[in-house]
Amino acid sequence: MNVIDKNDPAIQTVFKSMDRVSSKLDELFKDYRPLLNGERYIPKKELAKQLGVCDRSLQEYRRRGMLPYIQNSKKVMYREADVERMLEKMYVKAWKL
Repeated sequence: MNVIDKNDPAIQTVFKSMDRVSSKLDELFKDYRPLLNGERYIPKKELAKQLGVCDRSLQEYRRRGMLPYIQNSKKVMYREADVERMLEKMYVKAWKL
């Protein structure tokens, strides 16, 4: 009777396949944000990175009433739909083609 251990080539192949699947799943879910009542909420740091602005700029958008937000103590989050609406309002169409 042969004993199969972790050094067996077949087992090594299985482990490598599992590692590849795990890496693919991590890649797929890295940007996943769960839905709340059908809405996605973006944390302040993540939104600043996505828009290429600093936290202070987001704070200014909040102060000016340009961007609605949710604040729970020090945690600030933005509804994805509100961000898209703000960007649409700021959109400048090309006038020269």
